[in-house]
Amino acid sequence: MRERNFGADSVNVADSLDTLGDAYRETADYVAALDSYQRALSIYDKYSGKDSLNSGLELSSIASVYGYMGDFKEGLRLGLKAQKIINKNVDPKDTYRATALTNVAASYGDLGEHKKAIGLYEKALALQEDALGRNHTTVAATLGLLADSYAKTGSLKKAQSLNLRALLIYSAAYGPEHSDTARSYARLARVLVQLKEPLAAVPLYKASVNGYQSQRERASRIGRSALHAYTASVSSAYQELAELLTDQGRLSEAQLVLDMLKEDEQFDFVRRGEDPRRTRIDYTPAEQKWTNRYREIADQLAALGKEEQALQRQIKLGLSEDQKQRRARLTADLKVAQAQFESTLSEMRKDFASKGPAREVELAETDVKSLAELRALITALGDGVVLLQVYLSDHRLNLLLTTPGVQLARSVTIDAKDLNRQVSAFRRLLRDPKSDPLPAAQALYKLLLAPVEADLEQAGAKTVMLSLDGTLRYLPFGALHDGQRYAAQRWNLPIYTSVVREKLRGDVFRQWRVAGLGVTRAHLPDFKELPAVRNEMGSIVEMTASGALPGEVYLDEAFTTERLKDVSQRQFQVLHVASHFRFSPGTEINSFLLLGDGSQLTLGDIRTQNYRFDNVDLLTLSACDTGLGGGRDEKGREIEGFGVIAQQQGAKAVLATLWPVADQSTAALMADMYRKHQDSHLSKIEALRQAQITLQAQPRYSHPYYWAPFILMGNWK
Repeated sequence: MRERNFGADSVNVADSLDTLGDAYRETADYVAALDSYQRALSIYDKYSGKDSLNSGLELSSIASVYGYMGDFKEGLRLGLKAQKIINKNVDPKDTYRATALTNVAASYGDLGEHKKAIGLYEKALALQEDALGRNHTTVAATLGLLADSYAKTGSLKKAQSLNLRALLIYSAAYGPEHSDTARSYARLARVLVQLKEPLAAVPLYKASVNGYQSQRERASRIGRSALHAYTASVSSAYQELAELLTDQGRLSEAQLVLDMLKEDEQFDFVRRGEDPRRTRIDYTPAEQKWTNRYREIADQLAALGKEEQALQRQIKLGLSEDQKQRRARLTADLKVAQAQFESTLSEMRKDFASKGPAREVELAETDVKSLAELRALITALGDGVVLLQVYLSDHRLNLLLTTPGVQLARSVTIDAKDLNRQVSAFRRLLRDPKSDPLPAAQALYKLLLAPVEADLEQAGAKTVMLSLDGTLRYLPFGALHDGQRYAAQRWNLPIYTSVVREKLRGDVFRQWRVAGLGVTRAHLPDFKELPAVRNEMGSIVEMTASGALPGEVYLDEAFTTERLKDVSQRQFQVLHVASHFRFSPGTEINSFLLLGDGSQLTLGDIRTQNYRFDNVDLLTLSACDTGLGGGRDEKGREIEGFGVIAQQQGAKAVLATLWPVADQSTAALMADMYRKHQDSHLSKIEALRQAQITLQAQPRYSHPYYWAPFILMGNWK
């Protein structure tokens, strides 16, 4: 509206761009924030001058974004420049000076100069307290940053005190479920962990995660890219809580936290059904007792704080005598409530420290109760079925194994960046049939499967359902090698997604009819012809004596959106699609299937345009292209996202590939898999595994490039 009314380069537009930049920064969409701030700066420079207050403040905001994006030196350079400009334009006690100070301090902290950062934060804090009062949320923000710096210098008691002050302010201003309150809970919990008080840290982490869940539920209507960025910005609290619970042997609670994070991520991608952000993690009875106590005080703080802030805003307009008296009473009541809050937290910590055996019994009872549902599901799936969750924090790889009889955790110390580099390098080797992937395959096996190898043997595992995190979802676990065999030669390895886990209980079809849909022609430079698709269909569909399954085939111009809808609603238990399917990081709009007329059917189209797969036991995509690059959004959510969409539309299982595979080997593997299921009545995952082993045995197809990229998601029976 301002662009229309005042012109695209007006100061009014710059003001809106600045506010928009703040919003993007708060949701951690730093690229969009930087763009908004830079556009605003160019306008302010033009109309107000490069040494104006507006330009200085905008430059300070830009400096902060560079810090968030990891360019710390540029952040410091711009921050110092902005500070000089701001100081020229305001008096020594103006809070704009504090804004500049905090941004420069953050840059020093990012560069490891924490003592410098502390000095600047304390100057900013003094300015803010003098101008805004000790209970302002801007003060709380600086308190949290200052606490982080003290924690990094080892001054943990000081960090604890500052974090508690910030938490009290946020609780009073916003209540328990605001992002800032949730962030403050997590900060305080981290300090308690460093102080060797992990039991007391858990309920604070839980309060943080539950607050984020509430905030994410409210934020689900904003743009997807911003929501994904926000997900990334808060995920550390979930991962830290899961790791802490794992260390305490509270494996079922850890599993729930991981499921919450992954279900959120999948909902971000597919946007359908019940919003999993409504899930909350429960407290144990002892945690609940203390949580109830400080929640009551927090609610009291919020009510008092809301009224006190309203009066604070009226000061400049003048307060009546009654309002002045009321404000004085509110200030006194806030001090009492804050003291109660601090005392309650202190008592809670002492209580957890002294629980001893009673605490262990309570945790065991809680764990047994929350584990029962998952173990019942695994037991119902048959003998030899286990679930392996693999997730990665900054410096640790965590493996959580659940069997019908036990749940246990293992961990490996490794930097996340190092593991991601290994995964990326291994995938490059896998996509080159002339390479030697065994050294890399064995190195990754030692990290990802060797820690639980003995446990899998003891459990008699035959089917290891995999729940994977981040870039691990681009990794075919079947291609990992123990020095003697590939993992695919030892176990079935289907992909498990908790958001559709009930689909695993559904009945499956033992006899299949197939609808084959394919594209043989080239479409635009990006999509080369697939001449072997016709032969692939001949090996799969019983049009010739060599066909594996009875069915029908539709190629090129016969493969349309209408045809796909038609066959998906008829009695075809298998839909075999041999066309380019581009899995791209981002959202359901970025990933699409190429149809016979050259049009693109996105995952969003599949979800919204009445594509139903209720009769489909297996949806096979035999020419997928799943890319792994260096983008910040590339965390594999698009792969599982498609599996979730297809299952929510009725399909029981999805078979896809992690990279484009050679035509002849694909046709051979698919036909063999279908025959093994049809003739030998094997489960889908066992038929796939045996087909992979058969292909491996052929010298020209022994390289994992040919047989490893196939992944099965959903009901693998």
